[in-house]
Amino acid sequence: MPRFRREACLEYTQIIGILGGLALTGKAPGKFGMLVGTKTAVGITVPKGIPMPDHRVPQWHPISALPMIAQALDGMVESAEEVLQSLEQARPRPHVLDDYTIGRVREAHGTQLNDLWWYTEQLARWHRASPTPTQAQELERLTQQLTALRRALTASLALAEQLQTGTIEKVLAKDDVELALEFLRGKRKP
Repeated sequence: MPRFRREACLEYTQIIGILGGLALTGKAPGKFGMLVGTKTAVGITVPKGIPMPDHRVPQWHPISALPMIAQALDGMVESAEEVLQSLEQARPRPHVLDDYTIGRVREAHGTQLNDLWWYTEQLARWHRASPTPTQAQELERLTQQLTALRRALTASLALAEQLQTGTIEKVLAKDDVELALEFLRGKRKP
């Protein structure tokens, strides 16, 4: 790991991971991101329930912010992969999930996926700014992290969409005869 990443806020990734996990459960005090004037705002905590303006104003950062962005991306990748793994575990038994949980995954990961353009553009700007060899190496690593994040977010959204039809609310809304027929036809497991 490059020296400038180790010296950056070491607990930052844990904070982002915790906030990401809390955001999925709806308990986060606010949201963190890199867009000013959107539902995800840079470096500030937005109290829950206070709407942010719909216009999006990107705030570009100098290359000195590379460690901060690296920590954020690493935390987002870790969180997205954990959520995807949890959804994969629920695949054979989607009835253990409820509509709210699936909705939170779809909202959070959909927002993150839509905001990846900012990270892509920020990294491209830094590439064009003649980075040092160490910074260039970190930019390449982060470009790979963005690809991994896009893959994890896309997979979790697709899986959430698939699991949406089998949540506990959907099962409870069905008639007993309908459930029995699904079981007998092999469409539902006990």
